[in-house]
Amino acid sequence: GMSFFLKLLESFRELQSWVNLATGACRTKRDCKLIMDYEANSRIRDPVYGCVGAVCHLQKQVSELQAELAKAQAGLAFMQS
Repeated sequence: GMSFFLKLLESFRELQSWVNLATGACRTKRDCKLIMDYEANSRIRDPVYGCVGAVCHLQKQVSELQAELAKAQAGLAFMQS
C-alpha cells in the first residue's frame, strides 16, 4: 500500500547520492538501471544497509575461506615435507 510506496520513495532518495557515485561504473543506461534495481530491492529487504550489508557479508565469507585455504595449504606443505 501507501507505506510500501513511501519506503520505496525514501529508498530512491537515499540512492541518489549512491547512484551519483556508481555512475562511473555504469557503461550503459541498462547497467545503471540494474544497479539501481538491485540497491532498491536490497533496501526493501534491509532498509539500513541495503546492498552494502550483502557485500560486507560476502567479504566476510571470502576472508574466512581465504583463511581456511591458507590453513589447508600449510597442512599440505607440512605433509609434503
